[in-house]
Amino acid sequence: MELLRRLFGKKPTPSSGNGNLLDAKAFAQRYAATVKELLGPAEVRIQSDDTNRFSVRWDSEAGWEICHFLDNAYDTYRHDPENLDQIIHTYIRSQDQVTQTQDEAVVLPVIKTRAWLDASLEQMRQAFPDATPEQMPFLTRPLSNDELLITYVEDSGEQMRFVGGEVLEKFGGDREALHRLALDNLQRQWLPHLQLKGGDGRYFVTLDTNYEASMALLFEHWRERLEVAGEPVLAIPARDRLMICGSEDEESLGKLRRVATDMAAESPYSLSSALFVFRDGDLLAFTNGFEKDN
Repeated sequence: MELLRRLFGKKPTPSSGNGNLLDAKAFAQRYAATVKELLGPAEVRIQSDDTNRFSVRWDSEAGWEICHFLDNAYDTYRHDPENLDQIIHTYIRSQDQVTQTQDEAVVLPVIKTRAWLDASLEQMRQAFPDATPEQMPFLTRPLSNDELLITYVEDSGEQMRFVGGEVLEKFGGDREALHRLALDNLQRQWLPHLQLKGGDGRYFVTLDTNYEASMALLFEHWRERLEVAGEPVLAIPARDRLMICGSEDEESLGKLRRVATDMAAESPYSLSSALFVFRDGDLLAFTNGFEKDN
């Protein structure tokens, strides 16, 4: 997190004329009470970390833990304190959409590198030399840059597995249909929880999951929340990192490049040290203010 602090600093807390504004802990208590009211006799737990970030957790009837991270909900409340109850109910309902789908795995898109795919396929060929291409558990979709691509996983909430040809058969071999479903699932399940940190033209995404990088594929749905100089430029150095600044902000671009390089080198989930722009559902490489043609 120190790299993020050096690049982005701390986003200013919006001021409010309401002297009764709840702090993060009181908001978590109100959120937990509402969850308990809706669920009945469930045991609801409030947890926090050393940065005063709160979550509300309880056990589902199926036996696995449900967790509501409150960063985004609390930030929404601070901007609109008069609608406290409505905001809490909205976020609980959006989280319920996630939990309702967890009884069976859902297909979600994951950004990986082309080098990862080559290495994974080679490992599979060595382990299963008689396997056909259709039996390989990696359906992929190319992106218009030299490094990254999209693959798909089935996520049950407890485990993830890569999607292969047997899942594609359910769509009659229609890869576009599978891709649309994966994006729809990502939007429904995780977009309500996307939070932007930073400010002054420099941002990073927090999501508390495995899909921060994947949210670049939904960029058009949260683009309006950014204020940057020029076209938004994205860094995706790791699975759990997504950072943005403007193409006309030379100082921020320089810092973004340096931090992306450091993160890509250090992360166990490394993706790319390059910078990208999002256009028409695709990620194009960004170099010296221009997209790099393949």
